[in-house]
Amino acid sequence: MNTIKKYSFFIAVVFFTNFLNASDIKNLAEELSQGINDKTGIKLAVFSFPYYDGSVSIGSIKIQEELTSYLAKNKNIDVLERTLISKLLEEKKMQMSGLIDDTKGLEFGKLLGADAIVTGIIEDISDNKCRVNSRVIEVRTGKVLSSSIMEIERSWEEYKAKVEDKNIKKETPRIIFEISP
Repeated sequence: MNTIKKYSFFIAVVFFTNFLNASDIKNLAEELSQGINDKTGIKLAVFSFPYYDGSVSIGSIKIQEELTSYLAKNKNIDVLERTLISKLLEEKKMQMSGLIDDTKGLEFGKLLGADAIVTGIIEDISDNKCRVNSRVIEVRTGKVLSSSIMEIERSWEEYKAKVEDKNIKKETPRIIFEISP
């Protein structure tokens, strides 16, 4: 009977930890949505959230994916799918290299038909927490419509070794577009 209690406790801890992490990203989405809720039908393109050094880990993509899902639940927001964004790049014969700086990101957003882009940076602040600095930027004007700095629980610890070994994709701080005729 004691073993069953231990397993039950372990399962409860794992479930609760995942719930907290999802709740953190949900709170981030809600905070970002506050600045755009008055813009019915706004089209958003959500980009990955690299670390300050330009590296993109599984955590960068996890934040992007979950943030995309939570933002898509808002009836006032139309979110462009990441795979669609990649497909559009391929069809237009563009090559993307690096992170999205404000100028190139806005140009990229216009090409996608997005009204605004969601971008940001993540920073590890402890073994189990990271800080997410995010913002929603209007494509037409470059105006920051909403921003948030939030600490969230990390649930991708098992990938830390890859980051430490530098077996991760490095990106440069801008997008370079090449349009073939």
